[in-house]
Formats: sequence, C-alpha cells, structure tokens
Amino acid sequence: MFRAQGTSSKTMLIVGLVLLAVVAVAGCGGEVVEEPDDPTGDDPTEDPIDDDRYGGRAAFRTSGEPPTLNPYYGTDSVHGQIMTFMAERLVRVNDEGEYEGQLAKDWEISDDGLVYTFNLVEDARWHDGEPFTADDVIFSFELMLDESLGASNRGSFLIGGEPIEMEKVDEHTVDMILPEVFGPVLTSVGRLPVAPKHLLEDADPANFQEHPWGMTEPVHTGPFKFVEYESGEYVRLERFDDYWGENAYLDEAIFRIIPDTDATRVALETGQIHFSDLPSADYDRIVEDGELQTFAEPSGLVQFVALNNVVFPFDDVQVRRAINHLVDRETIIDHALMGYGEPAYNFMVPGDMFYNEDVLDRKYYYDVDEAVSLLKDAGYERGDDDIMVRDGERLEFEVIIAQGNRERERAATIMQADFEKAGVDMQIRTMEWSAQVDILTSTDDPLDYQAQIVGNLLGPDPDRYHAVYGPSQYPEGSNYIAYLNEEVEDLFMQGRTEVDPDERAGIYEELQRVIVNDAPVLWLWYTESLYAYSPELRVEDARMNGLVHVRFMDPANIWLDE
Repeated sequence: MFRAQGTSSKTMLIVGLVLLAVVAVAGCGGEVVEEPDDPTGDDPTEDPIDDDRYGGRAAFRTSGEPPTLNPYYGTDSVHGQIMTFMAERLVRVNDEGEYEGQLAKDWEISDDGLVYTFNLVEDARWHDGEPFTADDVIFSFELMLDESLGASNRGSFLIGGEPIEMEKVDEHTVDMILPEVFGPVLTSVGRLPVAPKHLLEDADPANFQEHPWGMTEPVHTGPFKFVEYESGEYVRLERFDDYWGENAYLDEAIFRIIPDTDATRVALETGQIHFSDLPSADYDRIVEDGELQTFAEPSGLVQFVALNNVVFPFDDVQVRRAINHLVDRETIIDHALMGYGEPAYNFMVPGDMFYNEDVLDRKYYYDVDEAVSLLKDAGYERGDDDIMVRDGERLEFEVIIAQGNRERERAATIMQADFEKAGVDMQIRTMEWSAQVDILTSTDDPLDYQAQIVGNLLGPDPDRYHAVYGPSQYPEGSNYIAYLNEEVEDLFMQGRTEVDPDERAGIYEELQRVIVNDAPVLWLWYTESLYAYSPELRVEDARMNGLVHVRFMDPANIWLDE
C-alpha cells in the first residue's frame, strides 16, 4: 500500500469550507462600537503553565450574525471564521497547498485507489470530555448521506451516484471505500463535518437544522470551546484545556459582531477589537497612519453577480452575454477597490488546479457596442425612454447588495451607469446579508430574486465549483443560480473519476469554455484580503492567510503581548 504522511499533490490555494465565502457587511454610520459588559461573567481562567504567552482575551470582528454554527449547513464566511477556532475535520489543505491531517493524523491508500485507511489521533476529546473515536467518523458520514438532512455538501460524498462507504477497523482507524476511483477524494473528506455520535445519534435528520448543537450548544474537538452567543453582539469561546494538541494561548476569543465598516475602523483604532478585515479605502488610511499591523494577500475569492437563469431577463443567454460586456472591471477595481483586486473573466480563480484562461472562446471585455449588438440579436430595440424593449417588456432588473458593503455599492453604481449606456435599467436594492442568504438557500421555485452580488471561495480542486454550477439541493435539483447544463454536469462527473492529471486538465479546460460561454453569472473581480490588527496581537505562528472564512490555520498559536 502507498503511504501518505498527511500530504498529497501540491496546490496553490487552501480548500474552502463553504459554498459562499463572502465578505459581507451591513449597517451604516461611523458610531463607536459600545464595549459590552464583560461577557464572561467572571475572570478568565488562570494560565495553564508559566508562560508569558498564555492568557488574555482577544476580540475578532465579524461582519454579521452567523446564520448557523451547524457545520452541515454553514456556507458563509462568518460561520467559517468562528468554526476554525472550535471545530476540526479529518483532513485539510495547509497554507503551502498540501493535504495535511487534522483529526486523521495520516492515511494509507490501497494500490487500486479504492480504499483509504485513516489513522485517527488517539487522544482527542469532545468539548464535553467524551473521547473522539472511529464511531464518530462513521456516524458523521452516515449523517451527511441522509437525504432528509439536506446538507449542502452531500453531493461531494457520492461518486457516480453511489455513496462513499466508511467502515470501522478499530477505535482509531477507519476504512473509506470508494465505489470507483475518485480524483478529488481528499478534498471531499476535508469537507466532512465531524459530529459527536453520543450527543446526536437520536437527533432527527429532518429537523437537524434546528438542533441546539448547531447554535446554542456546539460541541467540537478544537482548541477553543463555545461558551455563549449574544445575538447582535458577540460569540464567545474559551480555551479548551483538554485539547489533544498544544493548548491555545488565549484564555478567550471573542467574535464581536460589527456590521458597519466605519464603526469597525473606530473600534480597531480605539482598541475595542484586535483584528478585522477592511475595505480598501480604510486599509490605505490605516497603512498610512502606521499605528496598526496590516496584511494583504490574494483571497482565492471571486466576486460575481449571481443571475437567476430561469427568470426574466436572464433566461436568455444572449442577454447574459451582453450584460457581461457592460461590466467595466478595470474601472471597478480602480475606483471601488482602490486597486486591490484583479478582473475576473472566469468562474475559476488563478491558482486553482487546471485554471487556464487561454482556453476560453469568449472573454467579456467591456464593450458597450458589442453588448448593444448582442441585445439587438436577441430582439431588443431602444424604447421611447432609451431603455431596451422586446415585446413591450423593458430590459430592467434589480440587483441585491449587502447593506454597508461599500465596495459592492460603489461597484454597483459604476455598473448601473454603464448598463444605462446600452439601454439596460439596473436598480439597486440593499438588504442585510442574512436576508440574502435566506433567499439563496430557500426552497422557493424559482428563487425570489433576479440578481445579487455574492462571492465564493471553492478552490483549489475545481470539482468544488460543482456546488455553484451543477445540480444541488435547490428547486428542481438546480443550483442557486438555476443554471442547469447537461454537458457541464457530464464534465464534472468525468473530472471526479479521472485521476490522470493531463486528462483532468483537459476536462476542466473544457468546463471553463462551456461555462464561460453560457455566462450564467457576471464575473467581477478576484478579491484581495486586507486585514488590520493590533500590534499586541501576535500571529506569527498562527499561519495567517487571505482566505476570508479561515484567516488562521492555527488559531491556538495566537497570543497577546500586553
């Protein structure tokens, strides 16, 4: 048997934990964030050993409420940032782009590639003190595969429609058995939320979203454990002193909910929080001030306008192509992002496996004349008010944007003016991010929106983009953009069962051609993550990164130098 010590082929970016990794903010104004009363109710725990790095409470800003803390349903960046501190998976991809074990310390692969034997860490415990064992892993697999659960990642554990199986070898060893060879198998395993069997075996999968484990009583195996969640204010975690790895340095990690970016900047500058992501305008100001530490790195995130492909006007591919030509990406990056970003013309991100923009048949450069020509080919003509009309229906639509996200607001304003040049009336509506998530994850048929600006971080293995562009749990088996193309689905399935890198490259290059040609969304830009943090927050050993849903590979190694 081939033996892998927690690594596999090198990739460029870290595997994402969510379908939508979105930097979303809400609210308005620049008021100072009120520091709540000490949320602990008592003094932090005493330092576990005589080491100056132990102790203290660090505050990390989140842009909104976590819609859930249930990892079977969590899809947004706020959820991911919190879960990174308290939950673990079997396998992850590290900041060097290599697979590494987490709860699986290493694994072996059979010669035929159909059996993966995972050797689990032997001294891990759940936050309630119960031991973590192979039974928990098998239970978690079975829970994920239960159709009544409706988990967002269930499709990643089906190969050719057949489920991956998991068998217990002993208390700390499991065999994963594949129905056929599966290229991105470790990526799929890394997406499995590991759940405590002893707490959840009697839970009803059909009502699992409402189970207390997913919000008010989370129990995991990570270096921090859940203490409380005060809606609209904070989520509080504390060090788990029985953690199987090295104990966390911080006594507590507080995730303060601060929707407004102006208030965030004030909170950083006055020491009310220690860490936050920032919009580009604030980032430049803070860099110039020089009082805080700063960090900038490509995020692996692509921002785009999600289009509902089954409602007017986006049920017409010619309209989708035309509107893509009305996006002046360079101007958006210069004026909305202050230069922090790169134009996006593809659903994949530079650095993803098999990303290749050279294979595209179409590239949607800004070209108003081309857009007008495509709209005329689709039967549109200028109306009396200069807006395009077909069969008496004006070419107008509404785009939804998260409240307070100034970069998206500025980008939408630029697009609105450019769209009008071609006779397209785009109206802008803002709402709270949680309300956007509710729309995107509802069971309405069709989903109740025309367009909204979102983003995702799904690489490095392109199989993960199946969650956006392939059938899923949404109405009629569609994805949340209601884009269904049998050729795309066939190519995704071929990519899953092909292990030869050259063959996989050809499959995913064809996928890029087909999806971009269909223009199911408006790709906008590739985001840079911009962070600012207090000088006393020491992150050198925490492997800080640009992924907005992760930020720290090793949060246990964060400490305060006070």
